[in-house]
Amino acid sequence: MMRLPGHGHCGWAAILGLVILQSADALVPLSDWVDGLATYYGGKADGMDPYSPSYGTADGACGYGYIKKNEWPYWSVGAMTPGNRFAKAGPAHACGECFEIWCQDGSPGGNCNPDPNQRRVTVMISDVCQPCSPPGDDHIDLQALTFLKIAPWSGGQIYIKYRRVDCTPPGSIRIELMNVNGDYGWLRLTAQEVGGTGSITAIQVKGPESDWEGMDNKWGAAWEIVHAPTYPLDIHLTNDQGQELTAYQAINANGSTSSNLPPGIQFAVHSTAAPGPGGQPRVTAYSSDDEDNPACSDPSVAAFSNDANAQTPQSSNGNLPACPKLLSPPPPPAMPGTQPAQMPATASPAPPVSPSLPALPASPVLPAQPAAPASPALAQGGSPGGPPGCQGYCSDLAPDTQYTCAEQAQFGKCVQPFIMQPSAAAPQGYCALSCQRCVLCSG
Repeated sequence: MMRLPGHGHCGWAAILGLVILQSADALVPLSDWVDGLATYYGGKADGMDPYSPSYGTADGACGYGYIKKNEWPYWSVGAMTPGNRFAKAGPAHACGECFEIWCQDGSPGGNCNPDPNQRRVTVMISDVCQPCSPPGDDHIDLQALTFLKIAPWSGGQIYIKYRRVDCTPPGSIRIELMNVNGDYGWLRLTAQEVGGTGSITAIQVKGPESDWEGMDNKWGAAWEIVHAPTYPLDIHLTNDQGQELTAYQAINANGSTSSNLPPGIQFAVHSTAAPGPGGQPRVTAYSSDDEDNPACSDPSVAAFSNDANAQTPQSSNGNLPACPKLLSPPPPPAMPGTQPAQMPATASPAPPVSPSLPALPASPVLPAQPAAPASPALAQGGSPGGPPGCQGYCSDLAPDTQYTCAEQAQFGKCVQPFIMQPSAAAPQGYCALSCQRCVLCSG
């Protein structure tokens, strides 16, 4: 049990690591670039409305609960695999940490935004993506509208470079109370909107007649203590850089759901670095008088931002109106990796039960291999591709009649084995033309 300096007054104060909240004019990288893959969740492929909360914006495994669309991080969130290097290295499986995502063109990934200045976005980790573990631990699942800021939905996945950066919430740290059971009872909470590195390594609480007592990080970003001291409680937070903050009488046993620290109570942002390639963004908060109006509170997807430095779905939307008119969602994209909101068991009272997830849509099934036709198959809607003597070599033959080749490409299935398997009818595999696998041959 760690003993900290006592106090003899009410109100708020901070010790050791207290800093005045800084305006973040630039992203400050905390790691090198890492190659990875990004998909998205909460869209048509999941049978969901991208403008409604789901997974990491509704009840993610980090324990943040419902994330408002018009407050930081403005649904600019993602989920990491449990085996990701940052999730394994940092506390709380990287929950609350921020990462800059940079879309990279290249097959078999989808295409990026055609504007090279609009291919980056900064996200906060709010969930764990268990299904993303295969095929790789550098797979990040983005909220659908955030994905749309840097790439069309139609590809379903993109190659990325990503790196850890400072988090720059516009206000002070917020303490969200999940379970409060009074004096000497069970207490569970999360620290949200944490600036700087975004990582909390220790939380302690202290009552009027007790010493500092440590809380346990049992799952995600949730911290708990089985027998809390008598209320009101002071709270002491430490981040992964050793910075410390203390707030007095921060938690009351009155059934309140959250407690905001006063303005200026926030961890330090690293010293500002010179802008690097692709820009260091100036992040501005989105303002809306009507949170329930999706045209005013959802990320602006009617057009990509005119501001090359826009990094969050709600920041610096160029000359777009405050409440842009939303476009109709595009056709169903590929099924991205989706993450269940997991809630590990603890020795304390059972955590809240996450809602059941919808069934994942099935991939098209490869039918029995048809007998090779007497003559080369014709490309859909035209004649066989390739030079004389190579007819059918670059055809757009679909594997079945359920989906056209254009739809298979749109769903992101061009890299699936049932599409790439060569045959006598399709030497370059099915849908070679739509999937851009055509190779000229000599005749």
